[in-house]
Amino acid sequence: MHVRYFAVPLLFVCSTALARGYSDAENASIWQARQLAAHYADAKASASCQWTPAEPPTFADDLTPATELLDPALFARVATMVRQDQNAIAASDAVVGSPTAPLARRRLDEVNAQNLAILHRYFQDHDFPATRAIGDNGINALLLLVAHADTDLHFQKKVLEKMKAQVEKGGLPPYLPAILESIRPQVAAVDPAGDPQPSATSLDVGTETPRQCFYRKRPGFIEDHLRSHVSVILQRDQGSDS
Repeated sequence: MHVRYFAVPLLFVCSTALARGYSDAENASIWQARQLAAHYADAKASASCQWTPAEPPTFADDLTPATELLDPALFARVATMVRQDQNAIAASDAVVGSPTAPLARRRLDEVNAQNLAILHRYFQDHDFPATRAIGDNGINALLLLVAHADTDLHFQKKVLEKMKAQVEKGGLPPYLPAILESIRPQVAAVDPAGDPQPSATSLDVGTETPRQCFYRKRPGFIEDHLRSHVSVILQRDQGSDS
């Protein structure tokens, strides 16, 4: 793994290619608001469904680096990218149907384009990193970023092959490529096997368990709590765009 090559050029891409998206300050503010919204949603869903998980659910971008990573710089870059990704998705979801929804969608598209450009630059000359390089959390976050690169199916297929090659070398768990193929069947170029698992929102509410109730209601409570905070940021942006 070429740490120096990754760290310097990608920081350069970030500094030059970021036309919009969210600023560092806005990302920090959205992340803080998401954490507060999660606490609120946990309490509301628990009270509504009469069930509480043993451990509070965490966000996909709430990453802790493993000890003795071979490439901590790569882990840090991936962690930053997935935080921007998840912040932009949460912001867009929170304001659906509001006057600021088009701007939130545009910000999400900008973040996706920026992350895709960074990933393109990296994978031009690098294999998919091994688990020992960035840890399980880093690998899962990188897989999520690749899954969200839906505007470039050819790129996703290329990365899938790099994942499989790393599996063959023993650097990744054998099941990892199948995860990408299952959440993005178009990448595998075959129909997903078996019947799709129903999502929590597709279940008959009359037959759901308290656990299913909790995970069905929690995202809506998060979005409700997050909506006003995100709207303030986007309204400020609308003023600067005009």
